[in-house]
Amino acid sequence: MHLSFFVQLLNLSVVEHLSDDSEGTSAEGATSPTLWISSQEKEQLFRTELIKACVSYDHAMKVAHILASGQSEELLTIEDAQLVKQVCRQWLEHRKRWEFIAQVIEDAASQ
Repeated sequence: MHLSFFVQLLNLSVVEHLSDDSEGTSAEGATSPTLWISSQEKEQLFRTELIKACVSYDHAMKVAHILASGQSEELLTIEDAQLVKQVCRQWLEHRKRWEFIAQVIEDAASQ
């Protein structure tokens, strides 16, 4: 999978997380999917998402920095590219697991 795919997923997760914490509505009442945040804030949010997915702090720090920097996948060292892919896969598996659990709970509650 490409690095940009994981960055987009993490961005969506961050937007979902922030919209859960606040109204996130525009004057027309529609939820805005676009956030204008600094790369430092983005790095912090990515790191938080990765740590919530049980990624080690050191790996979360390094990968969050790489992802927030917007660095091209081709410019990464082989080790960094492998680490990013490994960590992002771990995050994705964790997210899928939580989505499944949430669906099971929702289904159980509606019965």
